[in-house]
Amino acid sequence: MVRAVHVVRQEVTTMAVAWNRDVNAALGQAKSTGRPILLDFSAAPA
Repeated sequence: MVRAVHVVRQEVTTMAVAWNRDVNAALGQAKSTGRPILLDFSAAPA
């Protein structure tokens, strides 16, 4: 029995992330652009 193997090359793209430390500014920007917001509490200062 012979099996055919089909390999698909996947391109990897990267995007720069503009992190913002001002929560109010980030919320305002998310609201004005209609985009979601990600809050990373693990990055908060101790």
